[in-house]
Amino acid sequence: MKVKWSKSGIKIDGKGIYFISGEIEYFRIPKEAWSDRLNKLKEANANTVAFYIPWEWHESVEGKYDFTGKTHPQRDLKGWLELCEKSGLYIFPRIGPYIYSEWKLGGIPEWLGKNYPEALCKRVDFEKGGALSAVSPGTISYLNEIYLKHVERWYKNLINLFKKHLNKIIFIQPDNEIGGAVPFDYQEHVLNIYKKWLK
Repeated sequence: MKVKWSKSGIKIDGKGIYFISGEIEYFRIPKEAWSDRLNKLKEANANTVAFYIPWEWHESVEGKYDFTGKTHPQRDLKGWLELCEKSGLYIFPRIGPYIYSEWKLGGIPEWLGKNYPEALCKRVDFEKGGALSAVSPGTISYLNEIYLKHVERWYKNLINLFKKHLNKIIFIQPDNEIGGAVPFDYQEHVLNIYKKWLK
């Protein structure tokens, strides 16, 4: 597949294309209904399927991934991607790490804040004389080194799954509605970046 971007639009293999996408959350639908939902999307004249991939759903325990449905049929991301490709639809995965999507902690694994409290956002607690304290167990500092290392591992796992479907994956969206997730963060590394930006 040869994709060309220009001011006038997108061309695939020399033909102009307009993407009509519908959202199907595979993790919220019984696996036996996946094919039916993809067919309904095509019947609605869509040519692209978009979906979130919740990190917490696939790595609920640190270091233990399930992309094949071993622990739950709706975790079979590998099978879902294969089905999407067979349907003929273009694929638009929305990989997070923060997906929002009304998912607890926005899809970021709960173990991350529990196992690595130093990765949590910090707020100024004026009742304690301006001391810094963690915002909440799930509010991760997005520029924290520990967090970024785990995100890198998450992305590498997804890229390995995507390699077989590059002829159909047309877009990838990292993060979603991130601005509302972390309203402030007073971690030292964040303040240092802000000071550099001010200069």
